Amino acid sequence: MEHHGADQLGRALEDFQPGDIFYHWPGRTITDYENQLATFVSVNPSYIHFDAVAAAEAGHPGMLVNGGLVLLIVHGLTVRDVSSAPPAIVHLGFDEVRIETPTYPGDTLYAMSKVISTRSSKSKPDRGIVTLHTMGYNQRQQRVIRFDRNVMVYVRDAVPTVRPKITWEELAR
Repeated sequence: MEHHGADQLGRALEDFQPGDIFYHWPGRTITDYENQLATFVSVNPSYIHFDAVAAAEAGHPGMLVNGGLVLLIVHGLTVRDVSSAPPAIVHLGFDEVRIETPTYPGDTLYAMSKVISTRSSKSKPDRGIVTLHTMGYNQRQQRVIRFDRNVMVYVRDAVPTVRPKITWEELAR
């Protein structure tokens, strides 16, 4: 089944079937500021992320976007569709992360994910694990990153109900 643009917020284990494809929308344009901030916050000393002249001397048309930021943004694009909490419990990790095409400030990233497998938890019957393969691509339809990830989610009957801890009447006093 194909899912387009966050047709629901998060999904329980039963909502995932191997072969399902999620087209995450909208995309996200990366700015110079975000790239430099991510580079400095992550203490990345590679000057091609913050020195345009040095990046040009290294053969790039401009500063290269920090690969960690590319991963963070593409992963973030997927959260609304596949791992919002609840029903998602926890992101269990990334596997096989590959950056395939350089990303530059001003590029817009998009993502799509395919469900590879689902399984019930061996130790807790109220949850299961979903494995997804995600690809991020730019406005030129070039794949820039791909990775696999595992997400622990509740089964439908166990999804907790999240409610405000205060009522309208109490707050309006």
